[in-house]
Parts: sequence; structure tokens; C-alpha cells
Amino acid sequence: MTEVFQIPYGDHPSQFGVFRMPGVSGLSPVVITIHGGFWQSKYGLEENDPLDEDLTRRGYATWNIEYRRVGEDGGGWTGTFIDVIDAVNHLTQLEERFLLDLSRVVILGHSAGGHLALWLASRINNVQTDEIDSTLLVPIQSVISLAGVSDLRKMWDIHEEQGGVSQVASFIGGSPHEVSDRYRLAYR
Repeated sequence: MTEVFQIPYGDHPSQFGVFRMPGVSGLSPVVITIHGGFWQSKYGLEENDPLDEDLTRRGYATWNIEYRRVGEDGGGWTGTFIDVIDAVNHLTQLEERFLLDLSRVVILGHSAGGHLALWLASRINNVQTDEIDSTLLVPIQSVISLAGVSDLRKMWDIHEEQGGVSQVASFIGGSPHEVSDRYRLAYR
């Protein structure tokens, strides 16, 4: 029997996750899911519910995280990045209660969530000296990026060529010409 919990990892209304625990004995491996939607507040974590339900039926604990997005107080640079680190690190507080095997953690992100999953992987074993002064405490075994936005500069170029507003610029806080260091840090 799967148990489902909505658990906050911070004080903002978007700093929470939906945790699903499989009905198995022993330690459970964990899959962290991060939703897409170009980091925009109009999209939410519910897009991952069917995937998480299936993974839980297969014996994985799932942690479907929400985060502050563009259009919300604190969303975008640097809040979104800090949120995904804090959400992953929150597993250390859930580990004993739910019998989690934090040596077997996979991050799976879709679209903008794929970008965030890849970005999290870039922070493994790195000493952080950038504007995003948060350390990843949970070891990540694997990362899966489904249609991840892996090149923010290229995506900015595509939006610029189409004459539209760039969701990447809204997320990062400017164009690659205005805040080039942020683009480098956001997808290294």
C-alpha cells in the first residue's frame, strides 16, 4: 500500500514535495522528480504524478519536488536553484522516518526540470564559491534528463530569433550579454 505525504521543506508555499512511500519492507531507493514548464509559476509538479505513482508501485520511494518559479516571490535566480538543493537535502530529515536508502538516489527531471537535474549533478563533490551558496548533502547516484533544457544560451538564442520573450532570460534575470556569469553557472 503506497503512502502519500505532502511535506514542506521551507516556508514559501512552493517549497514542498509530494513524497510517496512504497509498501515494501527494508530500505527504499529514492527517485527525486523535478517538473518542467520553463521554470514558470503556471506549471506545477502534478505533471509528474503518474510517473511517481508508477515508480512507487515498482518499489521506489519518490520525492516530487515543487520549487519557487518565475512569477513567484523568490523564483528564478537564485531562489529556484537554492530550492532544488534544499528539497534534495530535506531527504536527510526523512531518511529514518521512512527507511530511505540515500546511497541509491536518482534525480529525474523533465524539460526545465531536466535542466535543474543536470545542474544538481554538476554540484556533486564541488566546493561552492558562486552566488548559490548551498551545498548538496545527499549523494546522487544517477541523473535522468528527459528533454532537458541543457543549453540555456542556445535556448535564449532560439527565443530571440523568434522575436518572443525569452523564458530563460526571465529565469536567469537577463540576457547572456547582461549576466554571462549566471548562464555559465546555471549549466556548467
